[in-house]
Amino acid sequence: MSDFDTYAEGLADEVLSEMAENFFGSRRDMDSRIEQFKELVIELKPFFEKALAHVEALHFVLLDQEGRDGLYRLLGADPLDLPAALGDAAPPQLERMPFAFSVKSRFRKVVERVYRDTRFHVHAYLHGREYSDPEEPRRKRLSVHYVGLKRLERQINTAMQQLNGQTSLSGTLQYIRGLNPAELEREKVAGMPAGNVTKLDEQFRFKPVDLESEGLVPLPDFPPFEEVRGILFGYIDALYARDKAAVRKMLGRLRRELRDVREPD
Repeated sequence: MSDFDTYAEGLADEVLSEMAENFFGSRRDMDSRIEQFKELVIELKPFFEKALAHVEALHFVLLDQEGRDGLYRLLGADPLDLPAALGDAAPPQLERMPFAFSVKSRFRKVVERVYRDTRFHVHAYLHGREYSDPEEPRRKRLSVHYVGLKRLERQINTAMQQLNGQTSLSGTLQYIRGLNPAELEREKVAGMPAGNVTKLDEQFRFKPVDLESEGLVPLPDFPPFEEVRGILFGYIDALYARDKAAVRKMLGRLRRELRDVREPD
């Protein structure tokens, strides 16, 4: 073998090594980002489930679908945007019934309590909640949240799209074959179909990450109670005036729920 052949072979080996590192290195990095994303999804799911349960409790104290939909419209939200994951309205888990001299006043206090709790948990799901770092209590951290994960989803998918377009397996293999003309000629003589290589591209192509497919969807972003106190109490009073019997029935069920919790069989 001539010096030139030795040099060419060494150069080809160097190119192959660099290509392999670029191809598989970039894939390892993307695999790592996807794995971290999935871990954050798992971490966020309990926040979503708790927020969903509180939204269902809010629906319960609003009496019926008309009462529920009216509140969302009042707050500037579309009831049709509510997630399909919402179950039937369920009684809120109150520690006790609020004291009041009238049914109307008690109804106000119950809805206020449930609205505040719902807003707290939905906000934690959407925007995160501050907590003290266990290792350094003076440092504040923010819990994982939907808005942040949605932003991360877009970043990963953008990088993934670029990676899928830049580093196809078939293109890499075809380039490698070109470094060995003799082997390429033997494959042509043998009639090896190129399609067998290009089919691998789809198998190796990264699939976009998607929060919705993981069951995590946006919820209405309830404003703080203090910002809507007036319109909310006005709406509650209108609900009471519309169907006083339904309000009494709902409050009666809450009393029974509390009694059952305090007096287990």
